Amino acid sequence: MKFLFPIIFISILTSCKILKSSSELNSIKSEIIDYTSDSCYAIGILIKKNILYTANSNGKIYSYNLSTKEKISYESKSEKIQELRDIQIINDEIVAIQSGTTGLAVHVKNKTLEIEKHQCWDSVFLNGIDVSNNIAFMMGDPIQSIFSLYKYENNKWERCVGNIAALEGEAGFSASGTNVQVLNDSTFIFVSGGSQSRYFKSNNKGKTWSSKLLPFEQGEGIGAFSVCFKDDLTGVVVGGNYTQPNNKMKNAFYTKDGGKTWEISTISPNGYRSAVHFKQGVFYTCGTNGLDYSLDYGKTWFSISKKSFFAMTSDNENLYLTSKNGKIEMFKLIK
Repeated sequence: MKFLFPIIFISILTSCKILKSSSELNSIKSEIIDYTSDSCYAIGILIKKNILYTANSNGKIYSYNLSTKEKISYESKSEKIQELRDIQIINDEIVAIQSGTTGLAVHVKNKTLEIEKHQCWDSVFLNGIDVSNNIAFMMGDPIQSIFSLYKYENNKWERCVGNIAALEGEAGFSASGTNVQVLNDSTFIFVSGGSQSRYFKSNNKGKTWSSKLLPFEQGEGIGAFSVCFKDDLTGVVVGGNYTQPNNKMKNAFYTKDGGKTWEISTISPNGYRSAVHFKQGVFYTCGTNGLDYSLDYGKTWFSISKKSFFAMTSDNENLYLTSKNGKIEMFKLIK
């Protein structure tokens, strides 16, 4: 009993910090960046040396220099590219992936897009890619009931050795390209959704895999859309039902043990969420009806904005979120 008061007091202080921050954030102002006049949207974004790059629905990559405000459009001169779903940096090159009837990668070179194809990507709908120290992991929807998993190492792409059988109606969601993550040079993770949501992890670059069921609702267009770990143990997975963007039921879960167990957020994000991002001690998550933040690693979430967003990235000062009609919205990071 003698420890009860200190515990309650600490809990009150923590709650006050969160509520105070939430109140302050209700009045946060943002800045709109128009990176193109084209009618398109981006579900992939990154920042490199003060330049924002977006992978867009019209098959183009755009760059926006935050210092000079210069805008550049990159497109293929050889063939039509379908919707680009994610964008990363490999060997200091900007690389985006195409989703559609067949997968491919495009590289930004000499103000154009150069296309990279591999036979193992034929007929594959690619969902997301992540890179760490020039080691990349990419996943696509199942082919003949086997998830399409690839790694990039030593300047070449190849299939991951370990095969994972997909359940009927189970696949990946490419809403922001963040359903995959490279945690370190040897650890790959990804999440699935649909008939069942699962969390997958490999500690040996895809040779063998472990899996864990995620307690999302089941159904077409429902489940885990995005995953983000801040370290080997602490992570968040978000999603929901993209056809019901205001539905907050079972749309976010968090783990403290590397994904062995998952707890539901006690205060959920404000609806379906397509991306989750970690920066400077804070998790952020966005979707078609808003942006939320968590100061306690995914346990509780509070709203920053109720606008529509698709994907996000950050530097040391700002959070950048893609929106409709070729726009990026910039918010100051929570300090």
